Amino acid sequence: MGGFGRNSGRDGRALLSDEEVQVAWRMQDAGHSVRYDSRIVVEHQIQASRLTPAWLLSRLYWQGVSTVRTRRQLGRKHSVWRELPRRLAVAVAFAPTGLLPRSSDRLLAFRWRLAYAAGFLRAALGDALATDG
Repeated sequence: MGGFGRNSGRDGRALLSDEEVQVAWRMQDAGHSVRYDSRIVVEHQIQASRLTPAWLLSRLYWQGVSTVRTRRQLGRKHSVWRELPRRLAVAVAFAPTGLLPRSSDRLLAFRWRLAYAAGFLRAALGDALATDG
Protein backbone atom coordinates (compact mmCIF):
# COMPACT_ATOMS: atom_id res chain seq x y z
CA MET A 1 0.00 0.00 0.00
CA GLY A 2 3.02 2.25 -0.29
CA GLY A 3 4.11 2.14 3.34
CA PHE A 4 4.00 5.01 5.75
CA GLY A 5 3.84 8.57 4.44
CA ARG A 6 6.85 10.81 4.69
CA ASN A 7 4.83 13.73 6.07
CA SER A 8 3.64 11.98 9.21
CA GLY A 9 5.20 10.55 12.32
CA ARG A 10 7.45 12.09 14.90
CA ASP A 11 9.65 14.91 13.69
CA GLY A 12 11.72 16.68 16.32
CA ARG A 13 9.32 18.12 18.88
CA ALA A 14 6.28 17.66 16.64
CA LEU A 15 4.38 14.63 17.89
CA LEU A 16 2.67 13.92 14.56
CA SER A 17 1.05 10.53 14.16
CA ASP A 18 -1.54 8.59 12.10
CA GLU A 19 0.85 6.61 9.94
CA GLU A 20 -1.16 3.42 10.49
CA VAL A 21 -4.44 5.27 9.92
CA GLN A 22 -3.20 6.45 6.54
CA VAL A 23 -2.23 2.91 5.52
CA ALA A 24 -5.59 1.52 6.69
CA TRP A 25 -7.55 4.17 4.76
CA ARG A 26 -5.51 3.51 1.62
CA MET A 27 -6.23 -0.21 2.01
CA GLN A 28 -9.96 0.48 2.35
CA ASP A 29 -9.89 2.83 -0.65
CA ALA A 30 -8.28 0.00 -2.66
CA GLY A 31 -11.16 -2.32 -1.72
CA HIS A 32 -9.46 -4.28 1.07
CA SER A 33 -11.06 -5.01 4.41
CA VAL A 34 -9.54 -3.45 7.51
CA ARG A 35 -10.61 -4.64 10.93
CA TYR A 36 -9.83 -3.94 14.56
CA ASP A 37 -9.18 -7.01 16.70
CA SER A 38 -9.36 -6.32 20.43
CA ARG A 39 -7.61 -9.62 21.17
CA ILE A 40 -4.32 -8.27 19.85
CA VAL A 41 -2.07 -7.06 22.64
CA VAL A 42 0.84 -4.70 22.16
CA GLU A 43 3.15 -3.87 25.02
CA HIS A 44 5.00 -0.55 25.02
CA GLN A 45 7.76 0.75 27.21
CA ILE A 46 6.74 4.27 28.15
CA GLN A 47 9.27 6.77 29.39
CA ALA A 48 8.43 8.50 32.67
CA SER A 49 8.46 11.89 30.89
CA ARG A 50 5.43 10.73 28.90
CA LEU A 51 3.39 10.12 32.04
CA THR A 52 2.80 13.79 32.81
CA PRO A 53 -0.18 16.04 32.11
CA ALA A 54 2.05 18.39 30.08
CA TRP A 55 3.18 15.59 27.75
CA LEU A 56 -0.38 14.28 27.36
CA LEU A 57 -1.65 17.75 26.43
CA SER A 58 1.15 18.18 23.90
CA ARG A 59 0.46 14.74 22.42
CA LEU A 60 -3.26 15.51 22.06
CA TYR A 61 -2.54 18.87 20.46
CA TRP A 62 -0.39 17.14 17.85
CA GLN A 63 -3.08 14.48 17.35
CA GLY A 64 -5.44 17.28 16.31
CA VAL A 65 -2.84 18.48 13.79
CA SER A 66 -2.27 14.90 12.58
CA THR A 67 -5.98 14.29 12.05
CA VAL A 68 -6.29 17.29 9.74
CA ARG A 69 -3.12 16.48 7.81
CA THR A 70 -4.12 12.83 7.37
CA ARG A 71 -7.56 13.73 6.05
CA ARG A 72 -6.08 16.21 3.61
CA GLN A 73 -3.38 13.83 2.40
CA LEU A 74 -6.02 11.20 1.70
CA GLY A 75 -8.32 13.57 -0.16
CA ARG A 76 -10.88 13.98 2.63
CA LYS A 77 -10.63 17.76 2.98
CA HIS A 78 -14.41 18.09 3.21
CA SER A 79 -14.43 16.18 6.50
CA VAL A 80 -12.04 18.76 8.00
CA TRP A 81 -14.40 21.62 7.15
CA ARG A 82 -17.42 19.63 8.34
CA GLU A 83 -15.80 19.06 11.74
CA LEU A 84 -14.39 22.58 12.11
CA PRO A 85 -17.45 24.20 13.78
CA ARG A 86 -17.55 21.51 16.46
CA ARG A 87 -13.84 21.87 17.22
CA LEU A 88 -14.23 25.64 17.38
CA ALA A 89 -17.12 25.26 19.85
CA VAL A 90 -15.02 22.94 22.03
CA ALA A 91 -12.11 25.38 21.98
CA VAL A 92 -14.34 28.27 23.04
CA ALA A 93 -16.17 26.26 25.71
CA PHE A 94 -13.01 24.90 27.32
CA ALA A 95 -10.72 27.89 26.76
CA PRO A 96 -10.72 28.88 30.47
CA THR A 97 -9.16 25.52 31.38
CA GLY A 98 -6.12 26.55 29.33
CA LEU A 99 -5.23 28.97 32.13
CA LEU A 100 -4.28 26.09 34.42
CA PRO A 101 -0.57 25.20 34.64
CA ARG A 102 0.43 22.55 32.10
CA SER A 103 1.79 20.39 34.91
CA SER A 104 -1.55 20.32 36.75
CA ASP A 105 -3.87 17.35 36.50
CA ARG A 106 -6.90 19.47 37.43
CA LEU A 107 -9.71 19.31 34.88
CA LEU A 108 -7.50 17.20 32.63
CA ALA A 109 -10.47 15.65 30.80
CA PHE A 110 -11.54 19.12 29.65
CA ARG A 111 -8.01 20.29 28.95
CA TRP A 112 -7.21 17.40 26.63
CA ARG A 113 -10.30 18.25 24.61
CA LEU A 114 -9.08 21.83 24.38
CA ALA A 115 -5.59 20.67 23.36
CA TYR A 116 -6.95 18.44 20.57
CA ALA A 117 -9.29 21.18 19.34
CA ALA A 118 -6.44 23.72 19.33
CA GLY A 119 -4.25 21.43 17.22
CA PHE A 120 -7.12 20.68 14.86
CA LEU A 121 -7.89 24.39 14.44
CA ARG A 122 -4.24 25.30 13.93
CA ALA A 123 -3.85 22.77 11.16
CA ALA A 124 -7.25 23.41 9.56
CA LEU A 125 -7.02 27.20 9.57
CA GLY A 126 -3.27 27.76 9.64
CA ASP A 127 -2.48 25.36 6.83
CA ALA A 128 -5.41 26.70 4.78
CA LEU A 129 -4.21 30.28 5.23
CA ALA A 130 -0.63 29.29 4.36
CA THR A 131 -1.70 27.59 1.13
CA ASP A 132 -4.16 30.33 0.14
CA GLY A 133 -1.70 33.19 0.73
